[in-house]
Amino acid sequence: MKLSLLLAGIISIALAPAQNADGVLAAMRAALGGDALNDVKTFTIGGTVERRFGERTMTFTADLTCQLPDKCVRRTRQGGGMAIPATTIYEGFSGDDPVLRRDSPRRPPAAPNVPDPAITTSRFKGEFGRLQLVLFGAAPVTYPLQFVSIGPNRFEGRAVDAIEVKHEEFTAKLLVDAATHLPAVFAWTTPPVVLSKPLPDGPPYALPGVVYVPGPVTPDMAASLPLVENQLEFSAFKTSDGITWPRRILKRVQGHITEAWRLETVKINPRVDPRWFDASR
Repeated sequence: MKLSLLLAGIISIALAPAQNADGVLAAMRAALGGDALNDVKTFTIGGTVERRFGERTMTFTADLTCQLPDKCVRRTRQGGGMAIPATTIYEGFSGDDPVLRRDSPRRPPAAPNVPDPAITTSRFKGEFGRLQLVLFGAAPVTYPLQFVSIGPNRFEGRAVDAIEVKHEEFTAKLLVDAATHLPAVFAWTTPPVVLSKPLPDGPPYALPGVVYVPGPVTPDMAASLPLVENQLEFSAFKTSDGITWPRRILKRVQGHITEAWRLETVKINPRVDPRWFDASR
């Protein structure tokens, strides 16, 4: 089912009276681990991420480590051969400070280029906050959310419970499998990215969610264009240490898969190197 049809179906039932979402969220949290989630202070999930750029595909090893309530860092490792030195990219936040740097054994750590730390931190908190909602069945402390149940729906032939998720910056939809009570889809919209066309014939491929225009880009261009549909899809749930988390996450933009995560390791309360969260490096 295309995301546009999914959103249209949810919007149609949103005309019904708003309902409390606590029951759906409580059932989801219980399915994810219930009381076992209360004991999670730190966690690491790791594996491979496949990023698709038109006809090109690049695969990296990556992991996400969070020290609750307010520190999360994703480490993406690239290269590592004879010709290309291994590089680790750190992206995340520590409190109200962004963590953004690139480490390589052949080069000194590069000074982070963060034009607006507040905006960068907000972006990372949003990205990781959406994932934490799915992993814990509750709004993260660092990313306050409001929930409204908007009733039953269907997604790809299965029954789901739909929840409207509100933040001061966006409104999204969370779909929870009605049979398993596990999260299925998180969907939201964003303005498109507008770029100046680099060549007379355009780029070799057009990335989903990116609009190429002739001439210079003006600040109000994105506001005049249709919103971009984004979707995170969760599957292949597995239970470890009493916690049931997805092992496969797909990101779709305008219906196209742009990222595919395969999570191979889940560690609950591991020892964490505090240098990973050092925002000053």
